[in-house]
Amino acid sequence: MQKRSQEEKQRRDAFEAKENAAKGIDIDLIKEWIHHNTEGMLKHQELKEYRDKQVAQKDKVESEMLEEGD
Repeated sequence: MQKRSQEEKQRRDAFEAKENAAKGIDIDLIKEWIHHNTEGMLKHQELKEYRDKQVAQKDKVESEMLEEGD
């Protein structure tokens, strides 16, 4: 039973590979694209958080300066 299940999985995998090749789909290229864009989104989020902290710090310093000026 297990051997038959394994053979069926191999047939399905081979069929999917042939079908993807016929459609011109490059799975490795898609995986690389996902990896690259995920890294980019994480870097963007990191920079956004850093910017938000800097803006908050700037606002705090400006408000302190205004209070001292009064």
